[in-house]
Amino acid sequence: MDTLRMWQHLISGDHPVPPSAAELFERGLAFERSGRPLDACDAFTECVAQLEAAERSEAAVVNHKLAAYAHEGGRPEDAVYYAVRSVFLYNKCEDLGGLYAALHNLAVIHAERGEPALAETARTQAARARRELLARGQGELAESGRDGAGFRLRVLRTVPNSPLPVEGDSRTA
Repeated sequence: MDTLRMWQHLISGDHPVPPSAAELFERGLAFERSGRPLDACDAFTECVAQLEAAERSEAAVVNHKLAAYAHEGGRPEDAVYYAVRSVFLYNKCEDLGGLYAALHNLAVIHAERGEPALAETARTQAARARRELLARGQGELAESGRDGAGFRLRVLRTVPNSPLPVEGDSRTA
């Protein structure tokens, strides 16, 4: 499914997003841009269920960000939960750029939890997604840490040999 068809499905009138959820999502992004990660995390936590219920692609973005916040905050169970949700949702809306970044984060989370088999599985799937992005001529998504809609994704410290950028890297601007 190409990006245009994905967005047409997601913005159809079948699943309207409550205005409060859309506002919280935008507020969370603004908090991130202004260097207020705790406020961003709170806003994303408040809107994630509504975005999922409305079947919006932003739900994948929010789950991805919440996984990173949980990981960085020392909450490994929450990190796994949100990372798996983001993989599922990016896969559901066929956003290969987001899927690649989500699988990368899942590999990092599993590796740091001491789960090498799960980390390797996620790493293998991330590599497969990256190859597909390159084959489609969408290598910039693989290298920039952005999803198909252009949202900047939080990318955890890389696992060995990962091409994804990390916070502070010039490629994440």
